[in-house]
Amino acid sequence: FSFTAPRVFAGVDVYNAGPAQATLAIHSEGARDISLTLKPGELRRVRTGCLETSSRVTFRLKDGDGLRFDNLAYSYE
Repeated sequence: FSFTAPRVFAGVDVYNAGPAQATLAIHSEGARDISLTLKPGELRRVRTGCLETSSRVTFRLKDGDGLRFDNLAYSYE
């Protein structure tokens, strides 16, 4: 996804509603890449620790059909 103007992507809550383990990789310019595996029924709050602004955030999924995202966290600087 893209922000309309550069923002600091702080994180997102992820829930695996699917029947299988899912893998999520998150990339945002200026932040370290994050990779995590969620078991079925697992809810996790993902925080990037990023301090730099970026316009684009990329999510890569493996077996992620059941992943649900909520509470997108960002700041202006």
